[in-house]
Amino acid sequence: KEILDKKLLSPKKLLILDCDNTIWGGVVGEDGIKGIKLGQDGEGVAFQDFQKQIKKISDMGTLIALSSKNNENDVFEIFENHQSMILKKKDIVISKINWREKSENIFELSSELNLGLDSMVFWDDNPIERGVVKKTHKKVEVINPDKNVENWSRQLLEYKHFYKNKITKED
Repeated sequence: KEILDKKLLSPKKLLILDCDNTIWGGVVGEDGIKGIKLGQDGEGVAFQDFQKQIKKISDMGTLIALSSKNNENDVFEIFENHQSMILKKKDIVISKINWREKSENIFELSSELNLGLDSMVFWDDNPIERGVVKKTHKKVEVINPDKNVENWSRQLLEYKHFYKNKITKED
């Protein structure tokens, strides 16, 4: 049944990620590059493991985007200078790092990448942000992450829509 499910499900093409408390622990605007939790121990390792899983699906052809309410320079300072970052700036196909509604950013991502909303997956730790995106973009798959960050890498691994039977040259 699992193999049949994977053959019948159309793969998603874009994973849209928040940054703070999603790909690292803490809020970069408040905690700074040295204050975020990433790779040290405990919760920091869990965020690093989640990034490893994101990198895996990226290497298999899924596009990765960021939609974060943040200062862009703060975010990319972490990507470029934090020694525990697995994801690199080059892994991010497009980003919308600003103070606008994430639902607006997702609409722009769809337009700029020429991708249908039904080919997108949104992952954010904040239930309010997830709720707005669910309500605004019914075709976007919104993931409700487990309460425990340590389970996120497994949750992403088990998400069937990123599985591909073949990786094409286009991927």
